[in-house]
Amino acid sequence: MFRVSMLLAMLLCEQIAQSADKYALLIGVTKYQKAQMNRTPLQFPEVDAKSVGELLQKSGYTVKLLLGSQATEAAIERELAEFEQQGSHDGVVFIGLFGHGVQYGQDAYFCPYDTRMRKLKDSKGNTVYTNSQPTLEPDPASMTSMKRLLEALNTAGAGNRVMMADCCREDPSAARGALTGRAFGSNVKLTDLGQGTAAIFSCSNSEQAFEHRDWGHGAFTKAFLDYCNRLGANGDASVNSMSAPLYRRVSSLVKAKSPNTSQRINPITNGIVDLQLESGPPAILTNRTGMQLKLIPEGSFLMGSSQSARELAVKYKEYGANESYLTDEHPRHRVTLTKPFYMGIHEVTRGQFAVFVRDQNYQTEPERDGEGGFGWNEADRKFEGPDPKYSWHSWRNAGVAQTDDHPVVNVTWNDAVAFCQWLSRKEGRTYRLPTEAEWEYACRAETTGDFHNGDAPESLVKVGNIADATARAKYANWTTAVYAADGHVFTAPVGCFQANAFGLYDMHGNVWEWCSDGPRKYSSRSVTNPIGPTGSGSSRVLRGGSWYYHAYGARSAYRSYYTPGNRNHDRGFRVVCE
Repeated sequence: MFRVSMLLAMLLCEQIAQSADKYALLIGVTKYQKAQMNRTPLQFPEVDAKSVGELLQKSGYTVKLLLGSQATEAAIERELAEFEQQGSHDGVVFIGLFGHGVQYGQDAYFCPYDTRMRKLKDSKGNTVYTNSQPTLEPDPASMTSMKRLLEALNTAGAGNRVMMADCCREDPSAARGALTGRAFGSNVKLTDLGQGTAAIFSCSNSEQAFEHRDWGHGAFTKAFLDYCNRLGANGDASVNSMSAPLYRRVSSLVKAKSPNTSQRINPITNGIVDLQLESGPPAILTNRTGMQLKLIPEGSFLMGSSQSARELAVKYKEYGANESYLTDEHPRHRVTLTKPFYMGIHEVTRGQFAVFVRDQNYQTEPERDGEGGFGWNEADRKFEGPDPKYSWHSWRNAGVAQTDDHPVVNVTWNDAVAFCQWLSRKEGRTYRLPTEAEWEYACRAETTGDFHNGDAPESLVKVGNIADATARAKYANWTTAVYAADGHVFTAPVGCFQANAFGLYDMHGNVWEWCSDGPRKYSSRSVTNPIGPTGSGSSRVLRGGSWYYHAYGARSAYRSYYTPGNRNHDRGFRVVCE
């Protein structure tokens, strides 16, 4: 008889609302319903299934377990049908089968809990007897075939699919004098596996899957768990990279306990297949809208400006600075954030906002109140709105060319909050706007200068889209723009400039970004997790500057704030996920 462990891994991003980002189906049977199935006793299949499940859950997988009497033929088929609904191009699926398996000729089968028995026939079709009683063998009509497993594997939409079988590799057909030496899964060929698929069998032909009480696992599962638990969050968890270490580890484990026993894994891999294992929270989170968020670690920083308002006004005089605009950045003080959080790598785009609008049949505030947004009139060379006369200006039309990859504009704070609430319901976790403190901490990314790339205003064009020489060349009245060129007059597609040390783009320029709270009055005292006013009548902070604004407004410390209903052609937002 055969002990089988099968792992099929699939990570999903954005498609089916009920599908998981990473999905695992793990099935373990230690003791079977029919006594004959237990003649070769197993010790650890259910333990192995649970342990692999715990490993995968730590890596963000949604895990489905079928153990013992739950793992009937009908239940397995239902779960395979669900499994087929999982997957996206960037994803991984993971199935594990732990128990007995058999190979009959060209067909391999996993044995469910309720596997039935049939009479064993010899090569001439005669019943085989043992002690005057018919010899029984598992009936394939009651089992789950390898063909069915491969069908589920190839149907699922994941770009990374893995089948790993930790099982005996003997063939009961040898008792009939035929096909001696063939093994469970020996019929699987590279052509049976789609691109991005791997099958790893823990044994080679005529070998048994070794278990030992000192491990509390089968040799293959122990080696697999040990290898994966040594991986760091950025470790290489591709099947391709782990095959050789697992081969060596399984062989050495078995030889140490049974010197005359051989067990060698046998991988079949079509392309690079990544299990996407993480030892902690994933560094990058991708949700169903395709939005990517970066894990920002907890920490402390100096919030506010190290230069006085007068010093800043002198430094940025030629860029339009006024001392009165700069007084609320002081005193500089230490802020500690005690919890990590995910922040959008990019500002929310028109394309992402459009998904929300379509799903909720949502109208933004500028569309509902008839005031419209703010926009550019190219014919008159002027900005216009908000005003009922220009009510057509909205997130759909700011008078400038935008694609789905540009940041959404003309959204109020209230619209941004509505988007976050929708995303929270859709994703099943909390999305919100960042606090002002979180925003500055994430923007600085452990730097202390005016910008995350230094102090020079003209260097800003490397990391952000602000009022620049490109705008100055087209519109002569933009006399306070920087002399360097960033290549964009209006909004730029997100991600065009250099990211900061945290991997966030457009923290300087492109669009002002709404924060969740209002402006907090600074003091010299150190504070922890500060939040500004959030009452219904409070203004809300905007940070980062924009394509339309001066260099001094793009500084990490600069603060702007407006009422929650304010809208403009350079107002947008990015989100935080808890």
